Amino acid sequence: MQCPKCKSTVADHVKFCGVCGTAMTKAFEKPAPSKKRGVWIGIGIGAGSCVILGMAIIIVFLLMNDKQEPVKDPLAAAQPAATPEGAAAVTATNVADTGTEQETVPAVPAQKVQLRINQVDTSRYPLLDLYLSATDEKGSKITKLENKGLTITDNGKPVSLQNSSLRYMSGGSEPFSMNLLIDVSGSMEGENIERTQEAATDFLDHIPVNERSRVGLISFDTNIFVDQDFTSDKQLLKNAIRGLQVDNQTAIYDALSTALIRTSKQEGAKMIIAFTDGMDNSSYTSPEEITELSKKLGIPIYIVALGNEVDLNPLIRICEDTRGKFIRIDSISELFKAYQSIYTQQEEQFKLSVRMSDPATDQSFHDLKLSIHDEQYMGEGMVSYLPDYAIDYSMYRDYSYAGDDSFLFADSASRYLTDEDLRNLSLGELAIARNEIFARHGYSFKRKQFAQYFESKSWYTANPGYDGSDSVLNDVEISNYRLIKAWEAKKKPANT
Repeated sequence: MQCPKCKSTVADHVKFCGVCGTAMTKAFEKPAPSKKRGVWIGIGIGAGSCVILGMAIIIVFLLMNDKQEPVKDPLAAAQPAATPEGAAAVTATNVADTGTEQETVPAVPAQKVQLRINQVDTSRYPLLDLYLSATDEKGSKITKLENKGLTITDNGKPVSLQNSSLRYMSGGSEPFSMNLLIDVSGSMEGENIERTQEAATDFLDHIPVNERSRVGLISFDTNIFVDQDFTSDKQLLKNAIRGLQVDNQTAIYDALSTALIRTSKQEGAKMIIAFTDGMDNSSYTSPEEITELSKKLGIPIYIVALGNEVDLNPLIRICEDTRGKFIRIDSISELFKAYQSIYTQQEEQFKLSVRMSDPATDQSFHDLKLSIHDEQYMGEGMVSYLPDYAIDYSMYRDYSYAGDDSFLFADSASRYLTDEDLRNLSLGELAIARNEIFARHGYSFKRKQFAQYFESKSWYTANPGYDGSDSVLNDVEISNYRLIKAWEAKKKPANT
């Protein structure tokens, strides 16, 4: 216990303090600690610790979440930053803070698209008209594009699109020219030609032919006939189709050459659709020359072929190399559907007009690359084109001679023709040269195509009394007739 006076510690059995002598009593004894009191003290200490720890956790949690939601800058969405994978990014600024804190919010990735440049019209160069289509990854057509995301390079050099225009074509809203070519060779006789005529006329009923959309008709066998020049009159076209007659061999390459030359003079988007039931066996023009001319003019060629008994590879390559399409059908009953699918592909496309800021002066093909990269789409397409000024049209021939008032050989009644005169003529041209001899005497041709051809010449006058005998021909005409026939026999395939 403790001395009440000097506070010295004194043993329990001592009655007086050994330091100051003060008597020790029970009142001044240090009480022994109670076991029950110790328990309550421990409980209090533990509870206090838990309270303090809980408050600390709450304070830390509040401090960690004491950050305001950033206010998005409305201008940031208008200026997305492209990511390496084509995803756009929107920058949002916390304008409530006084600092410069920014947060990048990723947008939906741009959808990959395939751009296909179907045709480049250079007839108004340095203004280029590009006709293109766009499809998504599933092959579905895209009908809405904006030129703000487009870029063009010409031989690697950027082209300004400042004054460019982009429009979607549909329903004859833009100038459009289509040349129909129909095989009228001997193998088409009977039901084949009748069902072909039916399919062609039905097709005309299902397309918009108007003052901005024009159609021409060319038939071909050994000869090439322009049965109807480009027109918006459906009735004229139907009459020409119903008047087709079959004969001779097949000269589809000469027909394509004629169609390309004549179609190139038309306005707007252009295309050629040819139907044949067999392989070429009488053309002067080669498949390679057709491909070359088509690429120079930028006109796609579409070919529908009946059956597969002949080698169709040359026709397939022409279509693939000219950005057209080859379709093989097993029956003429499928012809109308083939016509429709081709037309729809060409009708539903975009027209992009752009003026070249640095016009070319060279004579070579140019590589043009078109790209799109905006918030919605990303993709590209490429094509090669030749400026119109660099195309030498004199290298190619219109084998129909339609619209030309002259003779093929104006002096075949007075000058002996030579092998050199005839060597480079096609079978169709040889047939014209031979029949000119009789047309000069007024022979009335039974075959409609020849009748139409010669009736278009101002120098021709029909003579119903002349039956086509050689009794009215002079010696020069008879000699030339025999020479031409000999060359026709040389040029005809061995199996015909």
